[in-house]
Order: sequence, then structure tokens, then C-alpha cells
Amino acid sequence: MSKSEAHIEITLKLDGASCEITSCYALTPEQERARKQWMAGQATAPSDEAVDGWLDNNGAKLDRADGPAVVMKFSDGSRIEKWWANGNLHRVGAPALLEINANGSRREQWYTNDKLDRADGPAIVVHDPGGIILFEQWDHDGVLENSRRPARGPDKPPSHPAP
Repeated sequence: MSKSEAHIEITLKLDGASCEITSCYALTPEQERARKQWMAGQATAPSDEAVDGWLDNNGAKLDRADGPAVVMKFSDGSRIEKWWANGNLHRVGAPALLEINANGSRREQWYTNDKLDRADGPAIVVHDPGGIILFEQWDHDGVLENSRRPARGPDKPPSHPAP
């Protein structure tokens, strides 16, 4: 997204799931004008849920340059972070999807333009609460190359997939 585009952040609280979701959208100048016109036409200020629905229905794209565009926080302390650029899961040099569970286990997924992709290691890594790698999957440009369940601790260097 270009600097001339507006960004809007919406936070929704889902009581049934004990979850809070914060999403950041990029709007083109035309979308921002249409959003302002839509909001001005409402009898009362629209709820965050209504604004979020309007953004989804009018082509606003998830996007944030300085952090995750979507953050889901759960009441047990778990969280999911998703980095989006121009409507695609995308992050350079780090995972674009990060799940951190309350028990300390974590899942990292590396994406480039909405495709699982990592040139210098596995595109999916699952760690147990102690940091031990439970699963690795190598993908390049969205194509699975290899996967395995290594048995090694956090102090041992990663091995590379067999050719």
C-alpha cells in the first residue's frame, strides 16, 4: 500500500470465544471517501462490528508495515499474530503467522505474498513449551519440499532437509 492510503484499526471483542481481535486495514483514497460517506449516512455511530463488515465487503485489505495487521488475544494468554501486506500474508525475515499458546508452545509460519515460503530454513516450525522443535516443514513458493518431526533440543543446531 502506498503512503497516500489511509489505515484504520478495528478491535472486536468476541465474548463467546473470550477473544479480542485487532485488525488493521489499508484503504485507497476512494475507499476512505466511501467509508466517510457511509458513516455520515448512519443515524448513529456504527459499531466496530459494522465498520469491520463494511471494510470486508468493500475491498479494504489487511495491511500494516510496522507490526502484525491482525492480533488475536485469548483470555488464557494465548495469542495469534498475522503480518499482512497489501492483503497477503507476508513478512520479510521472520514468520508472518505466529501462534503462541498459554503453555509456551508456539507455531511459526513463514509466508511470502500469501504462499508458504522460506529459503533459509523450514517455513513451518512447531515448538513445545520448552523450545524443542516438534515439527518442521520446508516450503518454497507455496510448494512442499520436505517435512519431518525431529527429536532435538533447543541447544542443537538445525539440520537441513534431505535432498
